[in-house]
Amino acid sequence: MRQTFCRLLICFMLPVFGELFPGTVLHAQTPQNPVIGEIRIDIREAPSRPGYWENVARNLIYLEEGERFSDEKFAQSIQALTNSTLFKSIDVPDPDWDTPPITLEFRLVVFPRIEDIRISGGFPVLEREIRNVMTITVADPFDPEILPEQAEQV
Repeated sequence: MRQTFCRLLICFMLPVFGELFPGTVLHAQTPQNPVIGEIRIDIREAPSRPGYWENVARNLIYLEEGERFSDEKFAQSIQALTNSTLFKSIDVPDPDWDTPPITLEFRLVVFPRIEDIRISGGFPVLEREIRNVMTITVADPFDPEILPEQAEQV
């Protein structure tokens, strides 16, 4: 993730340095934007259906095999994966830039999802009131650290 952040920082800072130092030649780590030979998506800790999650991730990635690597599309892809809130962790190791075509590997860890919320010990009216007070709902990412907070709110 640090390498990705550094690459994004370089991409956004290059135009600034180019204006400050007009006589210099600045270029990113991506020499002449090599062709993308393969995009691998490694889904880790998928609660179910890893093929489904791979398809979801592929639809959020703006880069395509056979196209030239683009820092802008790479940044858009990382942003789309992050904004989806579907993945707890997004890791893209640096490819071997010296041997085109390059292989990009996206290592993604899926957030476990809340599949059901069961409330016992109350009749239906009380159950609705409890659900209204809770800040989590079905299909939200599951985070065991917020469960005590939910109990306190009830």
